[in-house]
Amino acid sequence: MKCRCSDLSDPHYGGRGIRVCTLWEDSFEAFLHDMGRKPSPKHSIDRIDNDGNYEPGNCRWATKKQQQSNTTRNRYFLVDGERLTLTDAATKLGVCQATAKKRLEPSPW
Repeated sequence: MKCRCSDLSDPHYGGRGIRVCTLWEDSFEAFLHDMGRKPSPKHSIDRIDNDGNYEPGNCRWATKKQQQSNTTRNRYFLVDGERLTLTDAATKLGVCQATAKKRLEPSPW
């Protein structure tokens, strides 16, 4: 987290202005107090708002699946009033993800 944010050549973190709050930057104890221990080896730190900083209220421990659903590259779809990623929308609609993705591609004609 600290390395990614301090690297100004990293276009996803430091290069686009994502920072670690001063409290966490200066004190692991403060980070641990705010975040607690990670629940399992399958969890890692995740920002809830991808445009926000690493700071209390914007971070959580998340699984890889949760993190993959929380990226700027995702496309979202409204299904029965619920905002879902393509993967979750396909699952909810009972459609194979590859089929759903293919149907969204522009027609070659």
